[in-house]
Amino acid sequence: MERLLMTPGPTNIPREVFKSMSYNIHHRTDEFMHIMDRADKKLMRVFGSKNEILILSCSGTGGLEASVVNMFSPGDKLLCINCGVFGKRYADIARAYGVDVTELKSELGYGIRMEALEKELEKNHYKAVYATYSETSTGIKNDIKEIGDIVKKYDSLFIIDAVSALGCLKLDVDEYGVDVAVAGSQKGLMCPPGLSLISMSDRAWLETQKSRIAKFYFDFGKYKNLRMPYTPCTSLILGLDKALDMILGEGLENVYKRHSIYSKAVKEAALIMNLVEFPDRRFDSEVLTALYVPQDIDEKALRRGMYNRGIVIAGGQGKLKGNIIRIGHIGYLKNEFIIRTIGTLGSVLNEMGYKNDTGSAILRAEEIINTL
Repeated sequence: MERLLMTPGPTNIPREVFKSMSYNIHHRTDEFMHIMDRADKKLMRVFGSKNEILILSCSGTGGLEASVVNMFSPGDKLLCINCGVFGKRYADIARAYGVDVTELKSELGYGIRMEALEKELEKNHYKAVYATYSETSTGIKNDIKEIGDIVKKYDSLFIIDAVSALGCLKLDVDEYGVDVAVAGSQKGLMCPPGLSLISMSDRAWLETQKSRIAKFYFDFGKYKNLRMPYTPCTSLILGLDKALDMILGEGLENVYKRHSIYSKAVKEAALIMNLVEFPDRRFDSEVLTALYVPQDIDEKALRRGMYNRGIVIAGGQGKLKGNIIRIGHIGYLKNEFIIRTIGTLGSVLNEMGYKNDTGSAILRAEEIINTL
């Protein structure tokens, strides 16, 4: 059985992307460098950047670590906005390299409060501020543009985790004042895992010359100007090139609208099924829907029931493990994927004794999706 990946990542991959990945090519050829250049120019449009995008053969976490070793020296001060697992992860990576990290935490299910950020930046000067755009462990998003406007006033670098946001949520790194944005191939970009994509501002490039953290494979200077110092994931880059054609062919604004509509459909259907969202709705991310597991329902059994019917969803992470489920609605999706997921969720819950009006939930989701 071929299963739908309705998780916050990895996500479903179009057959056209798989087909593009099957082409044999050597990375030390003019043909491959032409593809690299072409893909990079497309990535610049998706990131909203005038600068080239670095393509590293690693996961998103590898890209986040690479940003640390290139931007900091031991003892540098970093303010890390921590709204969940991935905010904490960046803080942990930076501490491992001797960076002086302060965590500005939000309550789980909430994005950062701007007044709290401003208050902290008034007290102390930080070389950089880090934030996660879409925190998939809790289902929230941060207002990256507003954070960027605040950070700019205090002359700090602004670094963001855009791993689950790129290709799903509106992003314009140049306009938003983002100095470093790290993304991955396996979420909104509709590719398998294995590529980390990094946007760097001119100011960020200057900072790389000051970094005193040891580095080799992740030395950004080796990748500048589309250089490939080591063997890249050629098949993934071929797939990325095709996926970017599909995204830009649809139009970025249409892509963002589609994600918003699918998010609304899942969230409103869940409400009809008497399921409660975990995050505060003021911070809802269109990337996923995080729902409390109903009382007396076993979370693993619920996910297993959906898996056996061909739908893969995610459970909670960290403190939320066993307490929430997470339904992703990003990347390559069709209307029927959303409807099938809602129907399967409602059906499995009914079988487990949690009675709900699955039919009305599906009708409402269809009504919302038909506005596309």
